[in-house]
Amino acid sequence: MPRFCNNTFKRRKFGSSNYSSASEDLKNGQEQPANSSENFCEIIDIPLFSSVLKQHVLCVKCKNKIQKVYEVNTRLAYAMRSVGKGEAAAKVFCGVMNLPPPPKRFYESLHALNNATEKVAKVSMALAAAETLSFNNGNPNVPVAIDGTWQKRGHTSLNGVVTAVSVDTGKVIDAEILSRKCSCHFNGNLHSDECSANYFGNSGGMEVEGALRIFNRSEVLHNLRYTQYLGDGDSKAYKAVLESKPYKDVNIEKLECVGHVEKRMGTRLRALKLKLKGKKLEDKKSLGGRNRLTDAEIDKLQRYYGLAIRNNSGNLSAMKQAIWAIFFHKISTDLNPQHGLCPLGDDSWCGYNRSKLKGLITKLKVLDLLNIQPGFYTCRALQEADHARIRKAEKAISRRTKEARIKNRQLKCRQEDDLADDPSNPSYGSGMY
Repeated sequence: MPRFCNNTFKRRKFGSSNYSSASEDLKNGQEQPANSSENFCEIIDIPLFSSVLKQHVLCVKCKNKIQKVYEVNTRLAYAMRSVGKGEAAAKVFCGVMNLPPPPKRFYESLHALNNATEKVAKVSMALAAAETLSFNNGNPNVPVAIDGTWQKRGHTSLNGVVTAVSVDTGKVIDAEILSRKCSCHFNGNLHSDECSANYFGNSGGMEVEGALRIFNRSEVLHNLRYTQYLGDGDSKAYKAVLESKPYKDVNIEKLECVGHVEKRMGTRLRALKLKLKGKKLEDKKSLGGRNRLTDAEIDKLQRYYGLAIRNNSGNLSAMKQAIWAIFFHKISTDLNPQHGLCPLGDDSWCGYNRSKLKGLITKLKVLDLLNIQPGFYTCRALQEADHARIRKAEKAISRRTKEARIKNRQLKCRQEDDLADDPSNPSYGSGMY
């Protein structure tokens, strides 16, 4: 029998292709314990392992956990956003409908929704721009209407959007979303490239900045030049665009909207009333007050002014006459009526002329058919009765709407821009520009 000498047992070390003797391991202190995790096998529960693995798998870019978003959750988030609501409204909706509550991570699907919505919007605006170019027979010089809006009232909003609408087709051809919301302070005030804030001025200047961005990229984005600017005159947007010269020597013409011109009448009258507040005029009375230039009278003058422009578009002389009719209508008295320039017909804004058609004064026609002269006192009595009826109707309407007007004025007074650089020269003001 062969004789054994140097009883050397060989043991393989996991993780390496080298071999060593047990005695050498003992000398070097490299002996591995028998219960080492590298030296035993175990049956793995695959579903349990998958659930644990999902909790530790992170996205390379956003470092968020990658989780599956079910279709019903995406639909719920999309539906709520489509009607301008969020998670709170979703909870109420599900509760009323006797449905399970929305998922805790309600906003996980918003990133995917945002990307999809943005792609669809870009395609839609590109098609609208192509339609505008075709409507203009290939001429890239097109008119656009620029306007801005905010997420909340008062021009202190963190978010706003500016849109460019083709005057020819009435379709949106470009939009710029601006946000002052920055969450980088949660990350040690380290501003990152992926910050959602893309504007760092006051909220009132968002319309100016958005208009500049839209004009500066129009040629590259849609091969169009916006050579006619239709704005509401509430901001410095047109002036800023004109000074930036986005198309070099190509002039940009400003168009006026009748509605905005009408609004400026009210803006100027309210500013005049505020300027002369507490001062006495030649008749020793103030400008405002009862039977004076009240807010209700300003609203009427503004409305009549707009009607005079709209009803006489293209006829300058008739428009001028209609505007002067407003002045004479307001200085008219029962003893000295001056309604010769006021419009006639059933739809006339002049109550005196309407009363001739539908009021008690129509009784004069009966006397005319009987070949009877009505006489001075008959005409005067019927006219006074009609005037009293009209004044009573207007007073009733004023009572019903007085509370609403007061609330609206209070809301307008609270609309201010606390972040404006120069309060005497704000970037935004109703009808200021």
